[in-house]
Amino acid sequence: MFSLPESYSLSTAQLDDTSEVADFLQLQYRLAYQHDTGLDPEFFSSRRFRNRLEDYLEFQIDDPHTQLLLARKAEVVKGTIGLVFDRVRAQRAKVWGFYVDQAAQGNGLGRGLWSHTMEVARLSGVEDVYLEVAKGATEAIEFYQNRGLVVTDETKSTWPGNWGGLMVETSFLTMERSGIIEQ
Repeated sequence: MFSLPESYSLSTAQLDDTSEVADFLQLQYRLAYQHDTGLDPEFFSSRRFRNRLEDYLEFQIDDPHTQLLLARKAEVVKGTIGLVFDRVRAQRAKVWGFYVDQAAQGNGLGRGLWSHTMEVARLSGVEDVYLEVAKGATEAIEFYQNRGLVVTDETKSTWPGNWGGLMVETSFLTMERSGIIEQ
């Protein structure tokens, strides 16, 4: 059963949340990609990245096939997780934008966000979830493995691609889980 730690609230992102969520995610990207990923964490501090991120978030938040959840404490975003429902295979969804503020890690917020998202997916008829994670993100990979996801593919990608900045070849893992049942 899903529950967030006490004093956290959960809401679905709306377009007027875009700037606040972009601020949160920009910091999370910078922190997440500073070790063993091959990506330049300073790129994530750039104005260009921030503008692209905000445009991307507006698109995702406005898309009826996407849901982005926000966990807040004292009205400040402390965690995010998104779910993109596959337009072709209705029983499949991609998890994206799953980040928890470093100060909020270790208290069950990530587990609560994950469990709630899996419940939303299950109730929507989703049977399989997948996500992509940088190969060097060992803590994230372990979190996903503990929730039943397995590595199904490794790709090398020149990233951040059309987002600008330094082009770096980075390895990403695709992790999948069939049969979401988490009650």
